[in-house]
Amino acid sequence: MTLLASAGGNPAPVTVQLAQAHEGTVRNMIHRFSEIGPAPALYRRHCASDP
Repeated sequence: MTLLASAGGNPAPVTVQLAQAHEGTVRNMIHRFSEIGPAPALYRRHCASDP
């Protein structure tokens, strides 16, 4: 959702609202996508609390 909102030309505050995420999280995701491309951004990172 975040990447689609950003790619759609929405300004950062609108993208943050649509993604219902923290501004820093949205910024980091967009930067990561720009640097690495689509494949890694599509996979969810696992954390220690995941089953």
